[in-house]
Amino acid sequence: MTDCKNIYVDGGATSTKIYLCDENKKILDKLVGPRLNLVAFETESLRNLNEIKKLIFDFRAFPIKFGIPGIRMYDKEKIKSFFVQDFLDIEFLTDIELQAELLVSEKEFNFMSLGTGSVNLEKTLKSSRIIGGWGHLFGDYGSAFDFGKTWIRHGINDFENKKPDSNFIKSTCEYFKIKDFEEIKKMYLDQDNFKQKISEFTVNILTIIPNMILEKKIVSEEIIKKLVTDLKNSNFNTNLTLYVSGGLLSSKEYRSVFLEQFYKFTNNLIVL
Repeated sequence: MTDCKNIYVDGGATSTKIYLCDENKKILDKLVGPRLNLVAFETESLRNLNEIKKLIFDFRAFPIKFGIPGIRMYDKEKIKSFFVQDFLDIEFLTDIELQAELLVSEKEFNFMSLGTGSVNLEKTLKSSRIIGGWGHLFGDYGSAFDFGKTWIRHGINDFENKKPDSNFIKSTCEYFKIKDFEEIKKMYLDQDNFKQKISEFTVNILTIIPNMILEKKIVSEEIIKKLVTDLKNSNFNTNLTLYVSGGLLSSKEYRSVFLEQFYKFTNNLIVL
């Protein structure tokens, strides 16, 4: 591919996207590799790095920027050892930094990613800071994990209040293929070990199942209001343009609530 000048590798909890770009970061082609998250599933991620290495090996002469979830809390030298002998120019970043590099052209901005977790990168000419990510500074409010566990909690409340026709109960039992809701309660209590499954449940509810509009709005409003409150408490810089990206925004119900709440918080909002 003669126009390809840069490679961007965006690791994620569902899959890893490999973007082949020209000098202006226009995406020319995309490859998909196995998932990565050094915090949620370290052993699998280290194994998957070898598969991703094979996918990008033919592009080893190009500059490569590689975003990996969890790398802030990991031994970066260990990750470099997978690649340094074969790749001439490879840089490792967090996944949020990689996404901002690819999607935002401004030098000062906020960039928020709403996926399995929720995280925001605040960048100015003098400094940058990352807030979010499974409980660091703010508690992943607004994320797929947060949506799923909140949905299940509503199901538990309806179960305890003997509302057998509750859509929260029916959809949860149907998805997890569990008839006894007491087993759902056990999973909720052990939710930290089920983050990925609960996040995948959210994707099913928001993007595959077309009904339950009221329930989707109830949960979306609850978690997004918490997200806005946490951002206010973190001294969020509302003078910067906020760019937002994430699969949750493809849900009409989630997106409408998100825009309603965030336009009360900041006027400088762009959904990518």
